[in-house]
Amino acid sequence: MDPSEARSIADAELERGLRSIAAARSTDELEAARTAALGRKSRLSEVQKALGSFSPDERRELGKRVNEVFAELRRAYDARRMELELASSARLLQGDAVDV
Repeated sequence: MDPSEARSIADAELERGLRSIAAARSTDELEAARTAALGRKSRLSEVQKALGSFSPDERRELGKRVNEVFAELRRAYDARRMELELASSARLLQGDAVDV
């Protein structure tokens, strides 16, 4: 993997990860999206592992980009998880409502 390919993969994985996180309709789907985007076997992790083979300047630049992508995906995951949990809580409360 060369630096150009690594940069392209990081950008593509950000877009793909954000789409799959946003599309998750349950916490199980969200967890699968998180694992695919951020897991040890994800394409982004492969880029991170390849950083050691690049020059120090490329490593610094790409390492920063990979960290930004990881952080953005984690923020999107956390936000979507909160949305799903709030929606689930609202459904439970609505189901437990008693008409008086």
